[in-house]
Amino acid sequence: MIFVSHKQEDEASYIQFCHSLDGAGIGRWDKETMAIGRPLPDQLVAAISKCNACVFLATKRSVESKWCMAELGAFWGSSKQVIIFVADPDVDIQNLPVQFQGNLWTKDVRKVLETLQNLSSNVLEGVLTPDLVLLLRYLERDNQWVLPDRYGRYLAKVRSDSDVISETELRGWERAVRYGLLYLSTHGLVDKQADTSVTYFISEFGKEILNLASVQGRFKESFDLKL
Repeated sequence: MIFVSHKQEDEASYIQFCHSLDGAGIGRWDKETMAIGRPLPDQLVAAISKCNACVFLATKRSVESKWCMAELGAFWGSSKQVIIFVADPDVDIQNLPVQFQGNLWTKDVRKVLETLQNLSSNVLEGVLTPDLVLLLRYLERDNQWVLPDRYGRYLAKVRSDSDVISETELRGWERAVRYGLLYLSTHGLVDKQADTSVTYFISEFGKEILNLASVQGRFKESFDLKL
């Protein structure tokens, strides 16, 4: 999932860039999902933690924005990739944050999209497993996960050599499902909603990852299983 750092006054450039991301099938954090009544800083911190990279829309206004600089600093401090997209021809590159002045930047949106698509396919190299891919496929099919859990039994049947599943084994798989969903949420592949109970939904980034040919090839066994 991608975070787009921009100045509010550059809304037109932001909307145009988001249309490019959506057209390329690249998942992004949507500010429209922010909840009314919750502190803005808290929601931004949560969004940044879910996103794997940041695209900074560099304009004369955004390079002077303390808020944008704080967002970039959060990604830089987390060792996450920051891509500088110069959306304003009047931007002086020397005004970019010092830690990014030596980085490659571009004015070509096609190069940004290409970089992000490659990033999406590489970022999960050490994250996904066959069982986690199955969890994502179940979520895509069912739209949401809520208690009581059914996925534990699904996985137990798929992975067990016996038709009989003990209660101990089932509890172990149900526990694995809860940990797996929480783990996927920390990588932005699923969204977690907590009110009276916890509900998980597959995110747009999760759907994007499932549709990658590289992921389908690497986890062919998980995609060949009939749900």
